[in-house]
Amino acid sequence: MFLKNSIEHGFSSIILPYSGYFQVLPQILSYFSYKITIEYYPYITLIECSALFSFALHIIMKNEFLWITQNKIISLIISISFLFLPGQTDFLGNFANLHSVLFLCCVLLLFYDLNKKYSLRHFLFFLFAGLSAGELCTILPLLMIRIYLIKKQHLIDFKNKIKQHLILLNIVIFSTLINSYAYITNSHDVWTQGEAGLEAKIEFVRQFFPNRFLYSIFNRMFLIPIFGDQYTFYLNQVWQTVLWLGFAFTVLFSYFVYKTWSKNQYLIIFSGIFTYIILILMTCLVRKGTWNTGWFGLINEPSLFNSRYLFLLIPVSIISIYTILFRFLNKKLQSKYAYAIIFILFLNFIFQNRYNFFTLPFDNNSSIELWNNTAKEIKYYQETKTTGQVQVSQGKSKFVIVIKN
Repeated sequence: MFLKNSIEHGFSSIILPYSGYFQVLPQILSYFSYKITIEYYPYITLIECSALFSFALHIIMKNEFLWITQNKIISLIISISFLFLPGQTDFLGNFANLHSVLFLCCVLLLFYDLNKKYSLRHFLFFLFAGLSAGELCTILPLLMIRIYLIKKQHLIDFKNKIKQHLILLNIVIFSTLINSYAYITNSHDVWTQGEAGLEAKIEFVRQFFPNRFLYSIFNRMFLIPIFGDQYTFYLNQVWQTVLWLGFAFTVLFSYFVYKTWSKNQYLIIFSGIFTYIILILMTCLVRKGTWNTGWFGLINEPSLFNSRYLFLLIPVSIISIYTILFRFLNKKLQSKYAYAIIFILFLNFIFQNRYNFFTLPFDNNSSIELWNNTAKEIKYYQETKTTGQVQVSQGKSKFVIVIKN
């Protein structure tokens, strides 16, 4: 669809809403990918999406992130773990789901040390992310906690830091208002009709919210980061197992937090977790019939690990587990034993999630040949300056691009 918009509407495609909200940055990337070369559009798309995901890993490796992870080794372990997260095949090489990566980058940028000075490039990134992701409004609790901590501690040059955070706050509010307008005007039925009407939302709160909410949180917070995809799938075959293990890990990590309490760092981490919990609930309220899908609740189908929705919260969960656990182990044991336990947990996660490291390949040579023929057809109409239609296949779906000259 992004290629279709780029060809049919040109640069003005960046202000076209998609799925009810604007996706400015993905559409800009799509437009320039198309302008560079139509033949290699899929490959350029993959490179651009991978580059943005790599930026999230880069943020974790920055010195400003060390106040959370404590050292570069833990930062590196967390960064590598991100390469094995479920749902990557749904947003790597796919502009439509790139907003999940942009949102993650914004969350990680707000995990920086409180002394961090945000500059114009950060403001621009938040602006483009906000105009490309309808979920940026859920980041407000994390942003407000940062402002509260900076103001309370009277850090060096704290007035300027607060001004910088207020700029970020205004960007979030502005982009939220813009996307809300687009969402309401383009998706009125989402709020009023059928499965997504007001009555259905009330039904979701009454019937699906308590139990499926706990399944979703426990799977994302503990089971997947600790056991990996395969064992989590087996554990989800019995719902009581998910609840008992979830409550047990909640109590255990609450004890770890109590023994290693660090107010500033933990308030930031927990605000990040809360941000994603809000996002999960908001998604159920605004996306038609989402609560009836398996990703919200028990993971009873292996295919759900390929869903972008399962990507929500898990990155922050991995950060919290590795950092809190390492703080506790390093306090109770010698450093070498603490690192050994973390490394064993890390290796198990990689082994269990090793299939997530690879994106799905093209369907042998047929898909490559099909795209080459499509690209040649598009190029023919453009070079001959004639009008025509080109059918493009994307997985099982097909759409028609109208070329006018």
